Amino acid sequence: MSPPDPHDPAIPALPTQANPHFLRALSSLAEETEVQASEDVFAQNGTKLLARGARITPGLYEQIINHRLRTPLETSLASAEGLDTAALCRVAEQALDETPLLRSFCHWSQGRVTPLGMLEHLHFSPQACTLLAVADRHSPANRPHHVRVALIAMGLANAWRYNDAHLLASMGVAGLFHDVGELYVDPALSQRGHEISTREWMAFSAHPIIGAALAREVAKLDKLTQAAILDHHERIDGFGYPRARRRAEVSVGGQILGLAEMISALVSREQPRQHLSVALKILPGEFAPDLVSLIGALCEDCPPDTPTESEESDMPDDIHRVFARIAATQEIYANWQTSNYKFSPAAESATHDVFERFIGVQKAFASTGMDSFEVIAPLLSPAELREARVEARCVLNEIFWRLTRIARELALRCMKLPEGEAQVLMQLVDALAGKICAEDSKLAA
Repeated sequence: MSPPDPHDPAIPALPTQANPHFLRALSSLAEETEVQASEDVFAQNGTKLLARGARITPGLYEQIINHRLRTPLETSLASAEGLDTAALCRVAEQALDETPLLRSFCHWSQGRVTPLGMLEHLHFSPQACTLLAVADRHSPANRPHHVRVALIAMGLANAWRYNDAHLLASMGVAGLFHDVGELYVDPALSQRGHEISTREWMAFSAHPIIGAALAREVAKLDKLTQAAILDHHERIDGFGYPRARRRAEVSVGGQILGLAEMISALVSREQPRQHLSVALKILPGEFAPDLVSLIGALCEDCPPDTPTESEESDMPDDIHRVFARIAATQEIYANWQTSNYKFSPAAESATHDVFERFIGVQKAFASTGMDSFEVIAPLLSPAELREARVEARCVLNEIFWRLTRIARELALRCMKLPEGEAQVLMQLVDALAGKICAEDSKLAA
């Protein structure tokens, strides 16, 4: 790996104030695994807080939290155990055994190298191994996702640029490290059922920047890997985060990693091929078309989804909720147009981008025929109805997620606007997120 570039302006330096969420996860890890200080740790006032070789104890939080340090604590830690690549391979093998669609992305070899072989031969510094170990402690359920992302990213990279060993290795490493920035985020924000606030989302959305800084300063990963981690939530239409980059500003590695993360989330669901098919219809404009086209080619030989029985009694209500979000959003935007509301250039740009993205999702939803689902459902045979319900559930899940994501990204932009103007745009955020119904939208606008 090449040394980090301390002058890369896109990736700020790590803070010298220890992050409380990182410290808690590190202290928890220290209860079970030996972690040592790899060098002396000093407060900015010169007080030595830890001596080189000292074992990290569960009481570290109170010892460190109130101090600014001369150098970030993360750079001064070393786990006694290296990266357990055998454990990574076991997770990968289980995922490949359980998920035929995942195997479609990993059915390749480069000379004697296979995706599992690349995972098995990864080597990292003690500091990088410690970082991954703390990440596992912070979010223990995420390891299978990280491994899936690494496998898929390597598969996409191989299809994109065959025989580029450097790209393949970088994408595998980036897959394992891509969410390491979440170490700085309250783990409660990722818990199922937690309704994340705008300010919480702003904190969460910084994790690619933090992850890239950790990759550079702690793990000493190369620029290609750093850029992939930094850009994995960016989209070429400019509606990603954390920097809303556009087109060529988004690295190819970032796009590959972003696609891999999306696919990883879908392959772990029931009916993964159906979910992926729906997602591909809705995401045009987010990634380079030639990258997206690789997905269909890689999945050609994947067997069909296994039919499942599921309770769909809430289907009509969910369809109505989608229509309510769409109607409320349209109503607010139309009222702004007819009232000739004057926005600043920044707010005007944000509303234009949002509505353009919204129209794309609306068109994708209309193309699925969901508006006639309740009409045709009684006319279908049991087998046809079961298949239609599966497709409808995939469509609804994807549409709900897309509208929520647009709402969150608009909320981020509102944080940079004057308070009065931000409050006006937050009406559109609430409509997209389903917090305001169509009947209320005129009053809100």
